[in-house]
Amino acid sequence: MDQHNVAEIISLVLTTPTVFLAAAVFIVWWRAAADSFRREERESIHWFILGVFISFVGQFLDNIYWGIAWSLSFTDSEFREDYFQNGVYYNIFARQMCGCLAAFFHLLAAIKTGRQYLRLLYFFCFSLTVGAVGVFALQLLK
Repeated sequence: MDQHNVAEIISLVLTTPTVFLAAAVFIVWWRAAADSFRREERESIHWFILGVFISFVGQFLDNIYWGIAWSLSFTDSEFREDYFQNGVYYNIFARQMCGCLAAFFHLLAAIKTGRQYLRLLYFFCFSLTVGAVGVFALQLLK
């Protein structure tokens, strides 16, 4: 067994507790997240709860998908290439969108605490994101 196989085994072993712990966070915090979502006026803590909740939902989904993909790879399954090929589409939702949304909520929580420098940081990050998407869109249109 080479170093790569050992790393795969370690990753697969750690995937199980990661999935269960993320599910536990979901179970423990879903009521608080639902309450935070339904509020018309959200305070810093409500945005923070929503950020934590969304990040663990994304982590749960991401680890499920990639746990399956790496298990198929480790067992030399005929389906492994399909999972790895399609993983990029799954990442868009489970990793990038959930991660961006969670970060957005965490930044809103920080801004609500009254730290003005965070507004500038937030605007800067938003501008970089819009600029990157715009440049990418222009490249696709060529």
